[in-house]
Amino acid sequence: MKKSFYYVFIVSLLIFSVQAFGQKNVIVVEPDQGLDIGALNDAIEAVDSVDRNNTIFELRRDGLYLLNGTIAHESYYTLHIRTEAGPGGKAVLQPAVDENGESGRQFQPSGNLTLEEVYLQGRDELGAMSSQPIRVNADSCRIIIDNCVLDYSGQSLVRTSSGNNTVIVTNSVLRNSILPDNPSNGRVIDSRGNPNDTLWISNSTIYNNGATQLRSDGGATLFANFDHNTVYQTSFNHNFALDYIFKANITNNIFYNFLYRGNNMDHDAFFAVDSIFDSGIEDYNDANRYFDLSNNNWFVDDTIGYILDEYGPDTLYMFYDWAPDDTVHYREALRKNWFASQDLLDLNIPAAVPTIMHFIANGQVDTAGLFREELTFTNPPPLNLDYWKFFTENGWAISGTNPPNAYADEDPDVLGEVTTGAFDFSYNANSRSATAADGGLPLGASRWLPYGPGTSVWDVKADVNEVRTYPNPFDNQVTFTIEASAASLVSIRVYDLVGKEIHSSFEPVNLGSNEVNVNLSKISHPGIYLYKIELQNGQGQKSVSSGKLIKK
Repeated sequence: MKKSFYYVFIVSLLIFSVQAFGQKNVIVVEPDQGLDIGALNDAIEAVDSVDRNNTIFELRRDGLYLLNGTIAHESYYTLHIRTEAGPGGKAVLQPAVDENGESGRQFQPSGNLTLEEVYLQGRDELGAMSSQPIRVNADSCRIIIDNCVLDYSGQSLVRTSSGNNTVIVTNSVLRNSILPDNPSNGRVIDSRGNPNDTLWISNSTIYNNGATQLRSDGGATLFANFDHNTVYQTSFNHNFALDYIFKANITNNIFYNFLYRGNNMDHDAFFAVDSIFDSGIEDYNDANRYFDLSNNNWFVDDTIGYILDEYGPDTLYMFYDWAPDDTVHYREALRKNWFASQDLLDLNIPAAVPTIMHFIANGQVDTAGLFREELTFTNPPPLNLDYWKFFTENGWAISGTNPPNAYADEDPDVLGEVTTGAFDFSYNANSRSATAADGGLPLGASRWLPYGPGTSVWDVKADVNEVRTYPNPFDNQVTFTIEASAASLVSIRVYDLVGKEIHSSFEPVNLGSNEVNVNLSKISHPGIYLYKIELQNGQGQKSVSSGKLIKK
């Protein structure tokens, strides 16, 4: 039986699109024109610092915004940038070059950052790549990236250089994070060993990245969520390392041509976990950890394995503690083990048993619904077989070389979204993956659903009769009882009768009954107020409820 997953440590997870009722000041920023660049930089600087927290900077559809230097802001406000509603492509933010031909990253926040429906183009005007489009510099920041494209990076798409941050990526495309002559660089979120509150990627499409999806690298992470993502042609030699993550939800994903390189004399598993015993992480221990790894399709094309067979080195040897006087011959081979190599487990060598196997034996890992299935995608990126062959025949040491193209780009001359020939990861409806996610839904990101409108209908049991409030009338605090049919993110907003937003909070809820306490002590005037509750599940599907509150 599948265990319930407890979201016990997450704080304020998701920002939803702000409605047009004037609760924030919206400043429309016109695109750059000719040699006059830095319109967005200038617009942010023009707003008094005390007003920035109540401001949304709105960009024009199909607009190009050349950033005249990195946008950095302090901890006392949330920087909120979005593209305007309507037809057309996402606004493109591109680094401009200075008089020396150099450029920087797009964002370096020391406070909260919210990006909605923007395209971060990592190549500057001269084609040079930023190493990190977003680098977080201060502790306890909340980075929200919704319905965006993050394209091109030489190291990672989001990097934290500080501790206890929350990074939430939803409904987005994350691609081309790779350093071609060193593909161990090319992460999606990289916390570089710093502790994290929450690392979250859901309902997103990830492709042509070199290395890890969530890199904690020994830093304690309280919660990681990786749900309903489509991952394609990514991670040549880096497994899904759960490291010191305390609780994780890695579910309902497609990992296609993911994690190529293993060998026939090591475990080389898809998932790996480290023990936090004696790690100095206070208040947490191995006995309280839990990992839901259910419902994932992991498939690697045999063509990738043929290149390993043909071009991989033939004379590789390793030494083991259990065979100190001998060497063991091995070959590179496609990685195929979810958790461990059964052949090595059969040798009964205690030291060879991966740590994750102990968690599985203790019932702390949900392994249901893990399978391999070949799919037929509508228009996926081409396989980068020339690059993979070059990497393989050069023994994985290609620093300083000029390897073949490792990127996927429909039209390199287009800075933002293409209008024709876009990659399409929809797949065959007769596959197991089409119904293998929780609730019988398709695996992967929902934007690729090819199966008709009925498939994405989601009943969250959150209409006005199912969301209960008490006490109502209230004095200082209201408790919302929410019945949800899936683990979801919930935003709770409270407005006065003229539409001014006077409270917003963002919380995770579990399957079943949830009580969410909201402090409304800052409301001083008695009267009638309105609330809106919006739930979003891992596939990006939403359910909205609203009602009235009475202040005593």
